[in-house]
Amino acid sequence: MTIAVMLLLALALGTTVLLNQAKFESSLAHLQQARIAVHTSALKATIEQSTDLGLALREARGTQALVERVQAGDPAILSVTVYDDKGAALYRAARAGDDPQADAFLSEADILNPFSQRIGRIEVRQSRADYLAATDATLRELLAGASLIFAVFAILAVAGIRLAFAGLTRSARRLAAMMEAEAGQAQPLAPRNAFERELIGFNARIHRALSQPGGECAP
Repeated sequence: MTIAVMLLLALALGTTVLLNQAKFESSLAHLQQARIAVHTSALKATIEQSTDLGLALREARGTQALVERVQAGDPAILSVTVYDDKGAALYRAARAGDDPQADAFLSEADILNPFSQRIGRIEVRQSRADYLAATDATLRELLAGASLIFAVFAILAVAGIRLAFAGLTRSARRLAAMMEAEAGQAQPLAPRNAFERELIGFNARIHRALSQPGGECAP
């Protein structure tokens, strides 16, 4: 019984940990995406101000410096790239040693001309290192809390079982002593509850029945 309850508790705690971890990861990922989306939107607005003046995206002055400034302004940003409408990279700033194929948060936005025609695209990639460190730390905290709850419950369960068996052992010994007293083998013990009184009465009726001729129990 206790093992089954402990298994159910372990299952419930494990499910709670997984659900809370999944919720935290989802919320944190959403915040990270919103964070880099701010950089993407600001870069898009600045570049479109230049192209709205009639400049081609390839000829927009200061775009490379702008890209470099955005990338350098946030240590979590791996790279910032501006592509033309054919997908060729026109401007790019990246952290040293950056691998374009590495897993990262990605934010993209189309660059539009005054006629809402797509003339290019912005891509901002952000490292997942901080995200992974935060989720790992949260998982460790959740597991530590669940383990503590399980350990406390296990200790209480074991203590409860020991107390219950101790009480049953004492009751069994007392009942055995009362039976011996009724049989004349020990000093009689005063009954402490209705069950013991009924047991003494039942035992007395058995003795009377056995002492009567024929061995029949008297009413």
